[in-house]
Amino acid sequence: MNIPVANVEPAMAPTETGCVLRTTYDGMVSLEATLQGRRFHAPRRLRESERNQAIQSGAVFIYEEGASGIKRWTDGKSWSPSRLMGNYLIYREVNQQLDGGDKRRPTKRRRSDAVPPQDYTDDEKKFYVGSLTDTYDFKQGGLMKKTISIKYRGSVHHIVSYYTLEDVRSQRLCRPRQIEDLRDIRPRDELLRGTAWKIRPDLEDDAPISQPAVSVVRQYVASPVIQQHVPPPISNQYVLPQTAATFVPNVGLAADMYFPQHIPEVWGQAGVCCGTDHSFMY
Repeated sequence: MNIPVANVEPAMAPTETGCVLRTTYDGMVSLEATLQGRRFHAPRRLRESERNQAIQSGAVFIYEEGASGIKRWTDGKSWSPSRLMGNYLIYREVNQQLDGGDKRRPTKRRRSDAVPPQDYTDDEKKFYVGSLTDTYDFKQGGLMKKTISIKYRGSVHHIVSYYTLEDVRSQRLCRPRQIEDLRDIRPRDELLRGTAWKIRPDLEDDAPISQPAVSVVRQYVASPVIQQHVPPPISNQYVLPQTAATFVPNVGLAADMYFPQHIPEVWGQAGVCCGTDHSFMY
């Protein structure tokens, strides 16, 4: 007698783990890795049962809007209002309001309870925490969330990065080009030189970086890596077309993802629109 076997879908993993996106250039390195097939776009929405394991400090999710139709990324956490930091939107986890009213609305923190601004270095404020230092009732040891969206060849890609300040300060997280198999990645010019960037990624402070790979202890298994897609060498005879990039303002991330429906791309394919889209997240 044939006994039917249940088709159990494996738990979904982030696009990258143990990673932090310090600059826009870092985000473009991660996106380039997915366009080349070295990393996978998130294929679907996270289930509630998967969130605690998947949404941790160092997790980066990249998902493609058009392939799945998902526009809002929901992660089940309570966040401060967004703040613009460079080309990113940034959020900080807050303690949920429990006494009536809108429970999703964070409570402003009393000045006497505020985290002193001097607790943050200039570098931390510029790249990791922005102006979210003492305004709301932030969760002790809570997550930060950075988001950005990029329209490339008609498809909108969203990038969502989670980290804690403690992990950044203790250097437990690495940047994308410090990951051994991503060290050779250079984002295509269409991602870097679009005219509508608030700050062009290749002109940011500290970009591009040139640092040795570091060992990172992964908290969970990353998506499988396709090794056969290797970027062609840069040559003076191979000129990448220049195309405009425009911001897609990103507001409020919620939690969804999808498979890329395109074939992993090679350099020189044009059409980019970049930005922070205020319509797709909390």
